[in-house]
Amino acid sequence: MGAVREESGERPAVGRLADFPRLLGARQRREKGRLDLGEASVRFLEAGGDLILICHDPERQRVAMAAVEAAVRSRRLSEARLADSLDRIARLRRWLKARHSAVDVDAARSIVGSVEHQRLLQAIQGAAARLASPG
Repeated sequence: MGAVREESGERPAVGRLADFPRLLGARQRREKGRLDLGEASVRFLEAGGDLILICHDPERQRVAMAAVEAAVRSRRLSEARLADSLDRIARLRRWLKARHSAVDVDAARSIVGSVEHQRLLQAIQGAAARLASPG
């Protein structure tokens, strides 16, 4: 479920990142004792994960949050442990913000779909067709 925590250069490390499909995939591979999303979320954080992405589904987000909150209340997860994750995420966000600028949408639109890109697309399609054809 994501990259193992490592320091590379000056980039702050974030432990692990999991998205909902990865958590589900892990659950679906288990034949017995399937975990629900809440339990999978708590176990992911217990294992050192920092961030779980559950997009476009507010109900699943609520399930995961409720399980994490319950784990904190029961002292299964400590607030300090979650604070460490938040600190790593905040350091990474600051690092990214300092080194990367926002995309200029107008400039991107002037490049994407240009004649040069259309020619490149045709060349790629031709090469793919040649590779796919028998003989």
